[in-house]
Amino acid sequence: MHRLLLLFPIVLSGCGILDGILGGDGTPVLIATDSGQLIRLSVSEDGSTSEWSASIASANKVSLTEDGDLVFVGAADQVAAFSLSDGVAAWSAPATLPQDIVAVAGPSDGVVLARSFDWLFGLDAADGSELWRQDLLLDLPDAADEALAAGGGVALLGGDPIRRIDPTTGDVDGQADVDDPAVSQIVIAGGVAYVGLVEGVTALPLNGDFTRSWTLPTDADVDFVAVSGDTVAYAILGSGVGLATTAGAPIAASDSTEVLRGLVLADGLAIGARSDAGLVAWDATTAEEVWTVDGSGGDVWGIAADADTVYYAADGVLEGIATIDGSLLFSSSSSGDVVAVHPL
Repeated sequence: MHRLLLLFPIVLSGCGILDGILGGDGTPVLIATDSGQLIRLSVSEDGSTSEWSASIASANKVSLTEDGDLVFVGAADQVAAFSLSDGVAAWSAPATLPQDIVAVAGPSDGVVLARSFDWLFGLDAADGSELWRQDLLLDLPDAADEALAAGGGVALLGGDPIRRIDPTTGDVDGQADVDDPAVSQIVIAGGVAYVGLVEGVTALPLNGDFTRSWTLPTDADVDFVAVSGDTVAYAILGSGVGLATTAGAPIAASDSTEVLRGLVLADGLAIGARSDAGLVAWDATTAEEVWTVDGSGGDVWGIAADADTVYYAADGVLEGIATIDGSLLFSSSSSGDVVAVHPL
């Protein structure tokens, strides 16, 4: 499992467009498939190669988080760790937990956080051993389904309240009331947590008394949050995207009725994955629509971006889209559907 083998063939189109956008040495991208493969790809104007592949548990939902030279993967009821450089397993065996994993986060202070529907686990990032567990029904009730983040020496569990947790012990050391447990997403950037709520987006500094520094109300649920530089983008159910500064000053909001299934900020754009598996890009300073990509009507499995490319998994296929104009850089097919994508 640690050899160069093209298990995930890529068919590239528009290679003239690729020239100068994707680096000559290849852009590294991690993908996971529902057939139980974790694959590191290198994509460039000359084509693509699979640098390594590793076996993971087969699942139609896979969660990835990385730190240094390691990537941590939650799939089915297992969490595993692999070297990013060669795909070699970092633990002697995956950590097997009593329920399927819906989210992983961290590491924070050497601990990987793993969330199932009923449990929150702290795993030693060095060997995968279980350090602690919290019962979400008895000990931490009203937790959100999947909202979990870690960084800056803390872990955050979404819900009402949002709980700040010591990753080394699992103890709650701060909490913020948000009036509804349906927290959609938590993004940590610059020592602040940006949180999507039922009717707004809010900012919570990680240190101190853990109280909200600002909140922007919305007319509908905030489904996704993205942060880049001093810009916060948030997807509003049925209303496209809103934009604000990280200090909480509103910038603009789109004039649309889009329902989004994912959101990223890249190259001065807020780019959303539509519910029809298409893409739409808005200028991140004006919220004016810049380009769109027609959808296939299939399921959206993941969206991520680097400086000039959007990596988009929809209907089981991975596509690379140029941020400059929405043109197709590459499209892929494989023996298993792509269910997670993570540029490095």
